[in-house]
Amino acid sequence: DYRRLLSVFYDNAYYGAQISIRINGVEAAQLPLTIDLKAPITVKIALTAGPQFDFGKVMLGPQPETQGPAILAPGMIAKAELIKQASASLINDWRRKGHPLAKVADATLTADHARQKLDVSIRIDPGPPLGFAQPTVSGATGVDAGFITYIADIPEGQAFDPDTLDQARERLMRLGVFRSVQIEEAEAPDPKGNLATN
Repeated sequence: DYRRLLSVFYDNAYYGAQISIRINGVEAAQLPLTIDLKAPITVKIALTAGPQFDFGKVMLGPQPETQGPAILAPGMIAKAELIKQASASLINDWRRKGHPLAKVADATLTADHARQKLDVSIRIDPGPPLGFAQPTVSGATGVDAGFITYIADIPEGQAFDPDTLDQARERLMRLGVFRSVQIEEAEAPDPKGNLATN
C-alpha cells in the first residue's frame, strides 16, 4: 500500500509526500509479517502531499539529428509519467534513425526539496546502426513460409526502420488468413551487422 500510494504522489509530482498507515496504533511498516492481529482492528491512514515539484535541470540524450518535440523541460510540472514518456520517445527517435537496440543506459532522478525541483539525467545508449536480416517464419500453419516472407517484404540489408515492420504486419493481416501477426526482433545483431526478425 505504501508503494501504491507513493506512486500516485509521484505521478502527480509530489516527491516530498508523507504516508502513515497505522494498524492498532502501530505503523504498518513496523509490524512483522507473522503478527496475529486481534479484533477489533483499527486502521488509520494519514497522507500529506507536500509541495508539487517542477523539473529543474534536465539532461536527456544523446539526441539523434532529428527528434520529436521535447517532453521534458525545466519549469514543467514534474510528473513521473512524463519521464517515462520522454525516455520512450527518445528511444523511438533512435529506432527511426536505424538504431533498433537503443535503450536507457543510465537514469538519475534527484529531488531537491529546498528548491522543490526534480533534476533529471537520462542517458541513452543508441546501439549500432543495423540493417534487416533475412526474416524467418515460425508458428504459421497452412501457409508457405516463403510466401509469408514474400508478402512481408522486409529487404535484407535495408536500414532498420520500425515503419517497415508495421507495414509488413499490415500486409500480412490483409491476407485475411491470420488472426494475429507478431514480428519479434532479435536482441543482438548477427555477424553481418543486421537484425534478425521472426
